[in-house]
Amino acid sequence: MFKFKTDIKKSNISNYGLFAGEIIPKGEIISIFVDEDTTITHIDNIVPSEHFNRTACRWVEDYFISSDEITRDSYINHSFSPNMLYFFGVCFANKDIPKGEELTIDYSFLIHPEETFSLIDNKTKRKVDGLSNINYYVRSILELGKLINE
Repeated sequence: MFKFKTDIKKSNISNYGLFAGEIIPKGEIISIFVDEDTTITHIDNIVPSEHFNRTACRWVEDYFISSDEITRDSYINHSFSPNMLYFFGVCFANKDIPKGEELTIDYSFLIHPEETFSLIDNKTKRKVDGLSNINYYVRSILELGKLINE
């Protein structure tokens, strides 16, 4: 569910991406990753598949959000310097995002630390590793606090 207009277009990061269809002010909620087609699944109940890897992201601890559909949020690409902060299924604007800018997230927040598939950041060529639960909590809380207090 997106609060702002978005467009799916060719990306310079990877294949296609999701782009701001209007100006998004810093601190605004951009998206919530839950809707009527969303499933929340514990990692012990996940059957590995290409579909799950393309549509799922960590919600909290060992629970993942996924959908049977390729949804708009599936087009959000990774960046180690993202313009969105992912916080337990909610995306906040880290900065003022102009219309036409690609929306990005740090996939470290989305990936389980024991994930077996390998994702390489296109810009830095570094591997993207998932954060442990405690590191996910600490980093996301600190970054959200910083964003709110600026």
